[in-house]
Amino acid sequence: MKKYYFSIIVPVYNAEQYIHQCIDSILYQNFKDFELILVNDGSKDKSLIICEEYTKKHSCIQLINQQNAGPSKARNTGLEHAQGKYILFLDSDDWLEPESLQILYTQSSDECPLIYYGFRSYFGEGDFIVNIHGARHSHNKQEYYDILYYTMENKMHSFIYGFTCNKLFRRDIIEQNHLRFDELLRVKEDEVFTNQFCTYVQEVKVIPYALYNYRMSFGNSISFITRKPYEYEYMADKLKATNTHFSDPKIQCYQQQEYFYNLSKGITAAIRQHKYAEAKRLSNKCAYQMKNMGISYPLFTRIQFKDKIRYRYTSGLWIYLISKLFNRFYTV
Repeated sequence: MKKYYFSIIVPVYNAEQYIHQCIDSILYQNFKDFELILVNDGSKDKSLIICEEYTKKHSCIQLINQQNAGPSKARNTGLEHAQGKYILFLDSDDWLEPESLQILYTQSSDECPLIYYGFRSYFGEGDFIVNIHGARHSHNKQEYYDILYYTMENKMHSFIYGFTCNKLFRRDIIEQNHLRFDELLRVKEDEVFTNQFCTYVQEVKVIPYALYNYRMSFGNSISFITRKPYEYEYMADKLKATNTHFSDPKIQCYQQQEYFYNLSKGITAAIRQHKYAEAKRLSNKCAYQMKNMGISYPLFTRIQFKDKIRYRYTSGLWIYLISKLFNRFYTV
């Protein structure tokens, strides 16, 4: 079986509107040593037909068809079939810049296990924001932790640290440590995967190029209504479990903040869905964990919420008080 330098994994679900642009952006790369793995996740539109047409014309494309099981399962299916030295994940409504693979090939010549790159966030026709960060490369464990903390604390934290689509992963580390996406997660499954990967390496590189084009989706406005409270809780607990592997105190502190922030979203979802017993249980858990970890309000004053405005939180005080207020004024 032929070995490739890059394996590009694209989960496809009802993407007929954008899949042409996605696939073309890969096929037109000036670096050609790659395989493209399209995983059709039970699409109900013409996505599968479009993918089949591309597969007939291009030998570098591998098409896998499966029943709908979600993006985590689709990515895992892609990983099972990947043969490349490095793994890229690309969403079917996004696209790469033409020089992306050539730049990543050059930047990975030292076999760095993890490379972060910039991206453009598209909000509509021609409206986008470029997110690029200065070049960094760790040469020891402390520098590695410093870069991870920088990517976590950054105001675009959700994309810089947790977002898998702006990263290049070395496949041998994924396979040696049996890393896969958690198929029970419906939110932040990519951040859990990144967390797990980061525990097995001590070198990371940040390169100052915007290679990925991310099409913004504004479906988050209904997420508290459609997502179950336990989904936020499960996600928070999974992240907490992987965070125990980081020995750096700054990272541990930041991840504690994130843990309570994610639990608080579960409480909010429960309240909005009128599941008050569930909100009570989660608020009790939040208060217990705060006490167990020795957490006090001053810790939360350091949280940066610029990237969480869409959830209508204006300060860390809300997280600290929600469990106490709910416990005090509501009884089941």
